[in-house]
Amino acid sequence: MLLLAALLGAIGLGGFYLLIALSLPGKIGWGDVRLAAVLGAALGTIDGNALVLGLVLAYVLVFPFALILRRRPTSEASAEVPFGPFLASGAIIAAIVAGG
Repeated sequence: MLLLAALLGAIGLGGFYLLIALSLPGKIGWGDVRLAAVLGAALGTIDGNALVLGLVLAYVLVFPFALILRRRPTSEASAEVPFGPFLASGAIIAAIVAGG
């Protein structure tokens, strides 16, 4: 049962980011897709709510960072934001909150 939950979590979260990577080329890296699959497997074993919370928290955490970066002069405003650390941070917080 635990293996099935991990597999479904990996397919769910990894598949979501795979769709983003395929539909918006260059906007999200393939490393983020692989990381999302691994984190989805980990969060899937905890709870489905932890999976959704980890997904949402990644965007909540990256928003202030991206907003500050956009307020910089034009040379830095077009800089890419590394999403992996925020994806991992969201998953860690979700695991703690969900009690895993």
